[in-house]
Amino acid sequence: MIEMVTTLVVAGILVSIAAPKLDGVITQSRIRALLDQMASDIAYARMLAVREGQPTSVRISATEYVVTVDNPAKIDTIKRVRVGDDYGKTTRLGGATRLSFSSRGTLRSATGGTTVRASREAIKDSLSVTQLGGVNRGK
Repeated sequence: MIEMVTTLVVAGILVSIAAPKLDGVITQSRIRALLDQMASDIAYARMLAVREGQPTSVRISATEYVVTVDNPAKIDTIKRVRVGDDYGKTTRLGGATRLSFSSRGTLRSATGGTTVRASREAIKDSLSVTQLGGVNRGK
C-alpha cells in the first residue's frame, strides 16, 4: 500500500512539472497551424487572381483575415477566418494589413509591409510574402 501511494505522489509531482511546458507546446502548435492555414489561403488568393484575371486581396486585422476578389464594381468575399474562434481567443495578428495580388499572381501592393505576425501570450511566429507571391515562414 505504501508503495502505491509513493508511486502516485511521484507521478503527481512529475505531471505538475510537465503541465506548464505542455501548455506552451499547445500554444505554439496553434500559432503554427494558424500561419500554415494563412499561408495556404494567401497561395489560394494568388491562384484565384490568375484564374479569375482579377486582382485579389487578403485583408488582415488583429482578429480575422478575409480573402477577396477585387472586382471593379464590388469586392467579393471568398473566405473569412476569425482567428479567435479557431485558434484561441487571445490569438492576434499584426504586421501587414492587406496583401494584394495582380492578375499575373505577383504581389501588387502590401499595406503595412509584407510580414504577418501571429501571437498568443508569449508565443510569436510570422510569415512573409515575396514580390512573386511566395510565402516564407520565420520567427
